[in-house]
This record gives sequence, structure tokens and C-alpha cells, in this order.
Amino acid sequence: MWLFDADSRSSGRQCDLLLDIAIEGGGTNTSIKIASPERSKTYVERQIKKGSNINLSAKKAAKVVQDLIDGELREIVSGSNDGACSAESCVSRENICYRLVMGMAGTENSDAVDTFFENLKYDTGMQKAVLVSDAEIAWHDQFDEGGVVIISGTDGVVLGRNRNGDILARSGFGAPASGRPSGAVLAHDYLACLEVHALFINGKPSAMTKALNILDDYTTDVKNAKQRYGDKMILLQANNSARASVAKRIYEGGIRDDKPNLCAKTAVDQAKDGMLSIIESIDWSEEFKGLKYFVHGTFGRRLIRDMEETLVEKGWAQRQVAVEEAAKPLDGALKLLLLLTKTEE
Repeated sequence: MWLFDADSRSSGRQCDLLLDIAIEGGGTNTSIKIASPERSKTYVERQIKKGSNINLSAKKAAKVVQDLIDGELREIVSGSNDGACSAESCVSRENICYRLVMGMAGTENSDAVDTFFENLKYDTGMQKAVLVSDAEIAWHDQFDEGGVVIISGTDGVVLGRNRNGDILARSGFGAPASGRPSGAVLAHDYLACLEVHALFINGKPSAMTKALNILDDYTTDVKNAKQRYGDKMILLQANNSARASVAKRIYEGGIRDDKPNLCAKTAVDQAKDGMLSIIESIDWSEEFKGLKYFVHGTFGRRLIRDMEETLVEKGWAQRQVAVEEAAKPLDGALKLLLLLTKTEE
């Protein structure tokens, strides 16, 4: 956890409105929620299609976060969010103070975290800034004491905590070295399978040639040639966020009943094996044995639904925290902020 306390710097500022701001930054999307300190009012809660993984680009992540905060505060001041205006008057931007808690992907890279803070433009209205991993705020949304959260989206990471405060942390260093299962790893595994088949068939690597024909093998909803070409080029990039963006079609190609794509099916099977290994590993250590687990992330939630029969068979289904709706990490971030505030008091 990284903490920036700006109380002394902003002590002379007039605060007519105090807000708590939560940010969740992932590889593909960034979300924000602004609420009153007592949580009686939510001013805004929304998501933008801009990634802010600190490890991928700390400078870009800082800009995305700062621009998002500034934009929403301007909306509140203008009164379009029905926030700062009352029957008597409107609060000016200069007189808004806030406490910020950020759950960001990529915090495992301490050098990138330093760069992120250096490039995040602090204004004197910010009284406090707390930075933790995106897994941390997802954990706080689901658990109060013991539990394990498995994040499986663009990338993957595991965070657990028992009732004594002991930490279980795995993965989180990016595909293909870690992050299994995730959309990015699925794409990596898919291309690796294509390469192996090309070696056997042609006697030499030809993943580029294979990739230029892959979408035709497992999708019927992409008709436009330009769009097909664009998707294929995405798969050949090193950018995990870009690769994860086409993971859905790879996944669908691997589970279709009528002639599934062999390499897509192989990648999906590897993802399921990876998820099962993570779940089973919870009991490897006595400190965490018996803890419940929760799966967060679009890719992981799809995967875990398709693994229901296997989980029941192996006796793991009853340990899963099953919810109809996805986790709300922004609520977990605000919950963490309250806990920190109470501790300081």
C-alpha cells in the first residue's frame, strides 16, 4: 500500500465540499466513483474505455486517472451531476476537497509506481491519496476477514488474506510469464499452438501466415475483410490488452459444438486447467486452507461458469462465493478508505 498524505499542504484551503473518490484501473478500462464521506450520496459512477495499468505505462495511467477526476469534478461544479449546487449557491472547483483511493493494475512494479505518483498532478484540494492493487479493492468488496479473490480479466492475479492477516499473493506479472488464466494468456496460448502446428506441418515457423487465416476458422460474425485483417494483426502484437480484446472470439471458437477450432479449444482447456490449479492451491498452505474464493473479471466469470460441473465433481463448488452480479471494486475501495480513516482516528 502506498499512501500520500496531503493534509499539511492543503490545510489553508477552504473546503466547502468534501468528496471521497475511488478509482479502479485495469488493462482495458478505468472506473470512477465519487461519493460523500458518509456515503449518503453518490455523485457519479462510470467506466471509460481507457486502460490505466501502471506497469504498462505509468505516465499514461497517471494521465488517464487525473483527466478522469478533473472531468468529473468539473461536471459536479457545473451542476450537471446534481452534486454541488443547492438552492442557495454552487460550490466552486477551487473549494472542493477530496480523498482519493486507487486500486490499480501493475502495482507490483515499484519503479512504475514511483513514476505514476511523479506524473499524477496533485491539486491542493486532494487531502489524501491511497494506492493499492486492483485485487485489493476487489477483495475488500467481497470479504471482511478471510477469503481469496481470483482476478481473471485482461491479466490475472490472486490475492488472499486469512483472519490473522496473512497474505496469499500469486501471479500479476503479466502474460505470458504469469496471469493464467486471463484473456491475454488465452491469446498467447492460442498463438503458441498455431506455431507448434506450423512447425509440424510446414517444418518451419509460420505463425504470421497462420494468423492471417485464423478468424475464418472459428467465427462467422466477422464479415468485413478490413475488420478481419485488423483483428489478426492485434493477435500478433505484444500488447496484452490488445490481445485480450479478441479473446472472446478465441474462446467461442474453442467451445463451439460444431467443429471447434483445435488451437482455440487447446487454449480454453489450458485456461480451465489454470483456474482449477489456482483454486486447488488455496489449500496447499495450512494458513489458507478452507478459505472461500471469489472470481472477478469478465474472462474469469465466463470461465468459472463453464467449469461448474468440474467444480462440483471435485468438491470446490461450495467454496465459491457465488453472486449473480459482478464484484463492485469501487465499493471495496471506498470501504478501504473508511477503514483507514477509522484507524487514523
